Amino acid sequence: MILAHLDWSEEASEPLRQMRLRKRPAKPSEQEILDRRPELDEATAIGLRAWRACSSCRAIGWGMGPIPQTAIDAWCDRYGLDLIAADYLTDALRYVDNVVLERQAAKGNK
Repeated sequence: MILAHLDWSEEASEPLRQMRLRKRPAKPSEQEILDRRPELDEATAIGLRAWRACSSCRAIGWGMGPIPQTAIDAWCDRYGLDLIAADYLTDALRYVDNVVLERQAAKGNK
């Protein structure tokens, strides 16, 4: 679900920006995008918060690197996740990170 929210956020970012800038309601085509927003359960909300915080810690040089494990561990420690929850979150973030890195690489190769 984290990936679904990231995908939706990317799709909805421009319509939302235009609505804010022009201080207007959504056009029908924009409303269709907004209506596709995935449900946000507590686990997904935690994953999104962790993703946004940890993804800012990645190395950027010749390309975007993976999220460092130290960043994920620090986030889990800060928010008091037990070992099992931390392992689940780590697996989820690693999966999402791999997909994002693959997509980024594909965009760079076009």
